[in-house]
Amino acid sequence: MDRVVEDISAIKERIPGRKIAVYEFTDISGRTRPEGRLVAERLTTELARTGEFQVIERSRLEAGLRELKLSAAGVIDEATALQAGRLLGAQAAVTGTLIRINGKFELNVRTIDVQTGGVISGSIVHLEEEALNVKTDPQDDSFGLPHHQKPAPVSKKIPAGWEEWPGWEGRYGNFRLESGKLYYDMTSRQHDHIDAEIPEGYYPGLLLARRVKGDKWAVEAKVRYNMPVAAGRWFSMCIWIGPGGARPSIGSKAKALAVCALRRADSGYGTDDFSFFHSPGGHPAVSLSKDQAYLRFERNGTDFKALASLDGTEYREVLSITGAKISPGEEQKIVLGGQSYSAAGSYAEYEYIKLNGRPLF
Repeated sequence: MDRVVEDISAIKERIPGRKIAVYEFTDISGRTRPEGRLVAERLTTELARTGEFQVIERSRLEAGLRELKLSAAGVIDEATALQAGRLLGAQAAVTGTLIRINGKFELNVRTIDVQTGGVISGSIVHLEEEALNVKTDPQDDSFGLPHHQKPAPVSKKIPAGWEEWPGWEGRYGNFRLESGKLYYDMTSRQHDHIDAEIPEGYYPGLLLARRVKGDKWAVEAKVRYNMPVAAGRWFSMCIWIGPGGARPSIGSKAKALAVCALRRADSGYGTDDFSFFHSPGGHPAVSLSKDQAYLRFERNGTDFKALASLDGTEYREVLSITGAKISPGEEQKIVLGGQSYSAAGSYAEYEYIKLNGRPLF
């Protein structure tokens, strides 16, 4: 990787403004793979560390691709990369291929002038498979992460009364119980709004759910978030109501109502806060400071409230829903999830979640 950084640095004078976009490296057919995503993440970081370039944040890059309505899942061609780069004000795009050959990877890197389409530098480097350590085994919960980022072995037994809705093919999100606390570990490219793979390259992530009975209750949680690098992610805690057999994702078409709190951190969109909303929605989401450590959801008949607190004593009402339409037989659940473009060791630490004052794990 050092060779690639040196080659790009050598032509920095040919990049006016030195603003560059680094794209995921594809296989020979043009499809992105976990290894290509990891190489792009590392190259983005290494180029930024030189201090010689303004590297466009990965989440902003993805937003540019969405704006261009990229339709083929995981496919990014050179023309699309240049168009998205121009849209975001980049002067150069770094793109190329990552191909496995005889147990090793060949990385072909091209730096392209986004205005002319001309190649201004090129590199070919060979990487050992162990240097990437991206797993493809569906049973390996460190999929998409180097081995050193895999959570330490702890209890994976689901708390009594909780449901585990696994991520896509058993990947994308992990949980653990440690010292009486529930941890939710994020994995790159997971999403809590979806039930199937989507063109932007996201996959359904792990959801943990706990059924709540009755029409008068209060759910309280104390939670701390570790989000070391703001690169397009959020953690969610929701009250979800819908059919019992449906996956309780926020975007599920089967749901009757979802009332959610999101801890967001995304430098590309300038967010570092809490966002509260309900779906179907009736008004814009409400944002509070990122320092909220206590969350509370209440139900009284067909009325719902979401509240937040800095210290656990004085709560601020954030959302209020009256006369929610709920059909007989629908289940209501506490649901924990999240979304991430790049996980980077992010996790949520739930010190407690209580139902009417009774701990749920």
